Amino acid sequence: VDVGPGSIYGQYATIKDENPDLLEQIRPGFALAGGLAPVVAAAYLNALQLDANLYHIGYRMTTGPNTWVVAYSRLDDKRANNADTASYGVTYTYALSKRTNLNAVLTRFNNSGLGQAAPGGNGFLGGVTGTAGQDSTNIAFGVRHSF
Repeated sequence: VDVGPGSIYGQYATIKDENPDLLEQIRPGFALAGGLAPVVAAAYLNALQLDANLYHIGYRMTTGPNTWVVAYSRLDDKRANNADTASYGVTYTYALSKRTNLNAVLTRFNNSGLGQAAPGGNGFLGGVTGTAGQDSTNIAFGVRHSF
């Protein structure tokens, strides 16, 4: 949707997977846990299942060779381990030509509960923090050339 000199956009998604494929691959190993098998299975099930809502909103503005994007996202984890994460950031792109850009990205991930998301390249999700609930910041600079 055009708003002022730029465009605003948003997304809402429900993320749900009650029967993850990986669980079937590791299920035979539960027998090795003996009497602890139900406890081990429950821990893996809770870790591998997905049940969350994702909210995202952003604004993009281009003026001449300059493009600015600001965005905010929130993952509301509905599982018992409650790994909520919110992220926000800004990107700036300067077009040197039709095929070459200079880029700068600043991203912040705020984790709560057992959330451990960390930004990777270009501010996208790219790893995990050292401990649950630890926040993370990413600053990146780059040059892109399209062939």
